[in-house]
Amino acid sequence: MKAEAGMVRRREVVAWAFFDFANSSFTTVMVTVLFPVYFVNALAPSVEVGQRLWGWGGAVANGLVVVLGPWLGLWADRAGCKKAFLLGSTVVCVGGTVALGWISAEAWLWGLGLFVLANVAFLIGENFVASFLPEISTRENVGRISSYGWGIGYVGGLLSLILARQCEDEVWAFVLTGIFFALASLPTFLILRERGVRRAERGGGLNVRARWDELIRPLKESGEIRWMLVVFFMISGGLATVVYFSSIFAEAELGMGRGELTVMFMALQFAAILGALVTGWMQDRWGWRVTLIGTLVLWCGTVVGCYGVRSVEMFYGVAACAGYGIGGVQTGVRAALSRFTRGDEAGRVFGFWGCAGKLAPVVFLPLFSEVASLWSLRGALIVPLAGFGLGLCLLIIWQPGKAKQEKG
Repeated sequence: MKAEAGMVRRREVVAWAFFDFANSSFTTVMVTVLFPVYFVNALAPSVEVGQRLWGWGGAVANGLVVVLGPWLGLWADRAGCKKAFLLGSTVVCVGGTVALGWISAEAWLWGLGLFVLANVAFLIGENFVASFLPEISTRENVGRISSYGWGIGYVGGLLSLILARQCEDEVWAFVLTGIFFALASLPTFLILRERGVRRAERGGGLNVRARWDELIRPLKESGEIRWMLVVFFMISGGLATVVYFSSIFAEAELGMGRGELTVMFMALQFAAILGALVTGWMQDRWGWRVTLIGTLVLWCGTVVGCYGVRSVEMFYGVAACAGYGIGGVQTGVRAALSRFTRGDEAGRVFGFWGCAGKLAPVVFLPLFSEVASLWSLRGALIVPLAGFGLGLCLLIIWQPGKAKQEKG
């Protein structure tokens, strides 16, 4: 059931948004800015091997979440324990992040495996925190509430990056990032309510067919959810390549150092905050579909612009456009899917949301890695362009229930 006005206190919405503030430290420092460059240049046997393994490591992590996400969501729906799953994933991610600070170059393979484990936990946590959105929002404010989470999340990512940059040794930056994640997520676990209700088992024993039917029921009953997941798959493929390879691209193609990378991602975070907040407001006012189409047009132009960049100064401008687009897409898709989701099915639906979002990197990251190895990092930009372009085309041709969706 959707939240009714007055049933959800403002402090609960803030506590929910604070998890985005907390977990953005991991995606900013460990996935996007510092750890990729550290892994490629300091841990991996060679730069070429490091670039290739980085893409495959991301694909493996996302592939595991594709398999686990929907089933864990069903489990949480039936047991009424989404918050417990969120806590468990946070503990694993934080522990893995801190442990990466003690990995030496001789144990680079262990470092990759540990990153995959922490990343799996992070991605599972993303599913579960998103599954609370239908319970704490209404159709009138879901876009804005989603934007609050992403907006404050980018603030958290920016703050964690600034703190990590104070460490002269990268390994202490990783330890500090894990501690930041743990402390910043406390408001979520102390204030956000668990509204799920444990369901009584019927018939005894494990009925695999019944479980499967229950798992996919939201997909069978809602064409809107099915179509939205396909669109999200395409968009996520483009986003994944941008997030995983942006710092590697900047360092290899433009010679950007650690300080310049930090400045670039600070600009990106500020732009993402703006993109999230503006998109949330636009979505509630003019409809999610029109808003997403506009954001994807911006993304296609940004990728084309990135191909032509030859200077650090130009790349800062491209990064700002990318930041705005990241904030807009992430806010818009999560809020749009929430409009079609019942509270008692949110674990499953957002498990499939995670499945679509994580299956895309399984396809797109190795593809980007292989195209880059055969051609160049710059030439491999055709991969994210294809993802954003296909998502844009699918949204434009989406006709069933169009009037209904624009009203919602």
